[in-house]
Amino acid sequence: MAQPSKSIVNARAADDSVSVLAISGESSELVLRRMLEIVSARRSNGSEVIDVTAGVDEVEPALRAANQSFMFADSAVVVLRDSSKLSQEERALAQAVIEQGVSPNLVIFLDYRPMRNVSGGSEGSDGPTTSKDTLFELIKKVGKVETVATPSGKAKQKFVESLLDASGLRLTKRALETLSTHLGDAPARADAIVSVLSARHGEGAILDVNEIVDYLGEHGEVPMWDLTEAIEKGDQAGALRVLKTIFVDAGRDPVILISVLGKRLSELAAISSGSAKNPEAVNSALRRAGLLSEKGTKHPYAIEKMIPVARLFGVEDYKAAFGWVQEADLALRGEPIMPKEICLEVMVTRLSALYRRRRNMRATSPQES
Repeated sequence: MAQPSKSIVNARAADDSVSVLAISGESSELVLRRMLEIVSARRSNGSEVIDVTAGVDEVEPALRAANQSFMFADSAVVVLRDSSKLSQEERALAQAVIEQGVSPNLVIFLDYRPMRNVSGGSEGSDGPTTSKDTLFELIKKVGKVETVATPSGKAKQKFVESLLDASGLRLTKRALETLSTHLGDAPARADAIVSVLSARHGEGAILDVNEIVDYLGEHGEVPMWDLTEAIEKGDQAGALRVLKTIFVDAGRDPVILISVLGKRLSELAAISSGSAKNPEAVNSALRRAGLLSEKGTKHPYAIEKMIPVARLFGVEDYKAAFGWVQEADLALRGEPIMPKEICLEVMVTRLSALYRRRRNMRATSPQES
């Protein structure tokens, strides 16, 4: 993701007097970008960062950390992603933590929306009657609530121009108009496109239409399945090339990449038994594992490719693979002991090597009659 210039970060970073902040908006990419602006500014001032996702990670330790002091940092930023998915108990704990006071730490509730309770309510001209969300009201009272608007019209063009300024790129008038038209109602996609163009052409380049059009088809990004396919083929070099394109050039959030790989492994593990031999059996296994909705199905072609890949691994192989993904996830969400791209490269290298070994063993072992 293209990083905003320091002037933009400093101008928009959260006031140090704010210790609780809720950020939401229609575009998850713009919400994430706003959070990263704030976190980058606080991290540059020495704050520790604790980053968890509601409904996925254990939230309680992160919330309780907001009331603590830190040995090697003056303060901390606690980020709660998908915070609208907080359970009632977690909301109650968050409220108690805020009431105790979290300063000088900062707690960010990402994509937070008030919980609505319409039971017993009545429909009127203004919609259903709802009870107030006490946590949301507390955040408004002691902190700040931000709604990140999706820019349109002239604001959209200014947003794109700010990304270009931060990257050091320049587009001709025709190229800028082409990019704006392509973005339509989703200007947040410009971030990934500008990141790719910057990586390809470098700071100071002046680009015309013919130099950007090839990057507009899929928002300048490589499909994630290119990475999983290279890993499962055991093509280590190919997987690392795709990883660089996705993570470095296109600026994808590495946590999303971890999620994709984790889900793929879960699907393969769910159908690895010998009983999953046809599309019906595979879909049933995925539904039992909670990886497909009750009426959901995978395309027969996709299933045909999945079955032999799923059976390359045994139980211990899956344990090792899930362990590597979890290690990378923990390193990326906390304070990584090595750069993020290295964490991802280690994980991809391990997975590719394991698939290659299993494919080689399958090729040299006697074929079943």
